[in-house]
Amino acid sequence: MRGRAFAPRRELEPARAQALLGAFEALGGPSARPEAEAVSRFVDARVAVWAEEYEGLCARAAEAPMSETDRRISACLELRSAELDAILGVLSSGEEGSTDGGVSLAHETLTLGPCTDSSFLPLLPEDPELRARFIELRARVAQLAVLQGKVSPAELAGLRAEVELLDHPPLTGAYALVEARYREVQGDEEGYERGLIRAYEAAALGGHEPLALFALGRLVFLMAKQRRFDEAEWVLRQGEILDARCGAANPHESGTWKNGRALMAFLSGDKETAAEVWRQSWERYSKIPGGENLGLGTLGNYATATRHLGRRGEARGLYLRVIELERKLYGDDDPRLFPPYLGLSLVECERDTEASSLWLDEAEGVAKMSSQRALVLANRAELHLGRGAYGQARDAALAATEAYAAIDKRGEQAWVGSGLFEADALAMLGDYPAARARLEQTRAEADATYDGDLPYPELFVLLDATLALEQGKLEAAEAALERGRGMGVDAMDSLSRGGRFDFLAAELARRRGAWAEAEAHARAGLDRGGSVTVNVHVLQPRLQLLLAEVLWARPEASPSAEREGEARALVEGARDQLQLAAPTPGRAALLAEVEAWLGAHG
Repeated sequence: MRGRAFAPRRELEPARAQALLGAFEALGGPSARPEAEAVSRFVDARVAVWAEEYEGLCARAAEAPMSETDRRISACLELRSAELDAILGVLSSGEEGSTDGGVSLAHETLTLGPCTDSSFLPLLPEDPELRARFIELRARVAQLAVLQGKVSPAELAGLRAEVELLDHPPLTGAYALVEARYREVQGDEEGYERGLIRAYEAAALGGHEPLALFALGRLVFLMAKQRRFDEAEWVLRQGEILDARCGAANPHESGTWKNGRALMAFLSGDKETAAEVWRQSWERYSKIPGGENLGLGTLGNYATATRHLGRRGEARGLYLRVIELERKLYGDDDPRLFPPYLGLSLVECERDTEASSLWLDEAEGVAKMSSQRALVLANRAELHLGRGAYGQARDAALAATEAYAAIDKRGEQAWVGSGLFEADALAMLGDYPAARARLEQTRAEADATYDGDLPYPELFVLLDATLALEQGKLEAAEAALERGRGMGVDAMDSLSRGGRFDFLAAELARRRGAWAEAEAHARAGLDRGGSVTVNVHVLQPRLQLLLAEVLWARPEASPSAEREGEARALVEGARDQLQLAAPTPGRAALLAEVEAWLGAHG
């Protein structure tokens, strides 16, 4: 075989493994050792695959001249060897920043795909000098890729000149990704996008379809975040074609593509498609040695999509799987556990508020960033609202608002939620003027910050309708609810989740004497709430009481023992749930209403 031989080792050499561990422990935190060990395991898995391919290549070369396919496999293995040395050299260097996110860096920069499916990989230059030069430059590109944009402009400029001089499109594409990442770290989104497009074009020109697919995955992710849904058609079309051609054999590149594709669907309101794409991506990762670790982000996104679809049991299981894998990979105290802990808290919030609180405690325990700690406070305010602990909700919302004051508001939209939760708590405490003032203050600040594109528009609708109903302004309540209905699929999905929108619509219809409409909305709200355990969200018994009142009072419906029996059963169920739940002022007040109704309708 020509060129540089790929050493058929099957695991990381002890000296290199020890150097890797030493670098991580010198620069890392509590998770340094498990992270270094995880990198070693990942590298061992990759090397074992490449070693088997090398041995098969040698066996075939001993019997016959190398075929076109084997020449591509040989080229791929030469690149893997050079990239492996370069990447491990950076990770083991002990330089500050070199081990940041070591596991994810190893995943990002060491392609999962085996070389046996190399039909989309480019051949190396035939000339020995050009071949050696190409491998040297590719290794340097890999080294800079490990640093995830933390490079100097001078380093980039020097390498770019050498890459352009060689004029090898796949290498140009790989370099363009490094430069794009640098632009992203600098906050230059336009430069980042230009770099991704250059990477895609160069890779496509050179026939390196996995690299082109990866670049499109990053590009569609960026366009999704910027909500440029109408502009993404060409990216989506090309990406789907490339994924169909090379995705199955290149799970890392395909996973990057599918993550962006799913986010585009999720943010545009098509959560069913998003969940399905993330599910497909996770299945692809999970079938590959070491792939579960690489697909953790995908699995977490899949869990979040199912939560938004109301598939609570499925979401719970997926979040627990993420936690299991991340604890195994990073340890029990790693901040990467924050998202699944928070997700589980949200899953449980409408079903068992005390279980939700425990998961929120877990999230708080691993939170490292100020934005995470502020988010915990905001979520705690929302949780207290569900528990009926309105004074605690107000205090938590105030603390969240104070925490967000030190954070860039444009980058952290959750501060809007903290203001709305404070307004909601004030309304539940009966201070409607203060609630309205806080709502309008939050609306004005958010409107100015986001140029009229309000985050959480569904929460503004719910609060507008709540305050209008509490103050007897039925036309204003109807206008708010109609505004919600006109917001589109995504907003209506958020509005309907948990049943509050239906509760407000049912209450409005009841006050207007539209009994059939009130009954339909109340039943829909109860259906959306799902099953409960011992610590019920206060909205559930409220809906049960409201539906009972409607069933009992409907003048156009014939009185019947069946309807009255259903009404009593609903209120008795509400009473039992409230008696079992952890006591709060809101639950106590609602329990008094429930018992009064039972006393009057015994």
